[in-house]
Amino acid sequence: MNNKKPWERQQELKKNNIPTQKEVYYMAMDYEQPEHQALFILTYLTAGRISEIVKRNFLYKNIYKKEMVFDNKLGCDVRKIVRNGKTPVVESREKIFINYPGICKHNLEFKKIAGKDIMEIGMANRKNRNFKRKYIPVPVNKERELLTLLTDYVETLSEKQPLFDFGVSKARKILNETGMNPHFLRDIRLTHMVTIYDFNAFQLVKFAGWQTVAPAEHYIRISTKDLVRNF
Repeated sequence: MNNKKPWERQQELKKNNIPTQKEVYYMAMDYEQPEHQALFILTYLTAGRISEIVKRNFLYKNIYKKEMVFDNKLGCDVRKIVRNGKTPVVESREKIFINYPGICKHNLEFKKIAGKDIMEIGMANRKNRNFKRKYIPVPVNKERELLTLLTDYVETLSEKQPLFDFGVSKARKILNETGMNPHFLRDIRLTHMVTIYDFNAFQLVKFAGWQTVAPAEHYIRISTKDLVRNF
């Protein structure tokens, strides 16, 4: 088991090439349990955070350390967050109790949008105050292999049953079985949305549930080959 922090593990994984869609499918097939396959597939297809996919009984809210500093533009003292380099200094953490069941069977809907067959996945959207939920479209004809594995598992559940009866910690352990972590699967999917599906910046913001395009620099990896494909 890899004990490195998610971002450290992601940087290590990034040294290798981004896996293709076919390679992602083979990674999913490595799991023996359909439930674990489904977790891997949903994490990839939605580019979601684990806390958006599996059940969550509580969240931690960081309370950042602040100090009074003089603001030259305003001409007075203002309270600003203390930073250690680029990272805000966390003074304490507040435990917030919630009752989020994760993605349930009824959150997966097959529908036709703009004349195309789509599976739409409804889920929580963390870290965006304006949009608490997001709806992820997945093209049926281009993702058929993964969707078949996913629906084979989903059909064994009752209509409003959560897909996964475990939390974040276990989910991370399951994904680590393939040498992946949730952050890198998010990295892979968002890169694929650009290199395979030609998403522009505005479409990427909508898909990922961001407020701005700024987070893209942490996820998207464009190679020279990807640039040449547009010639």
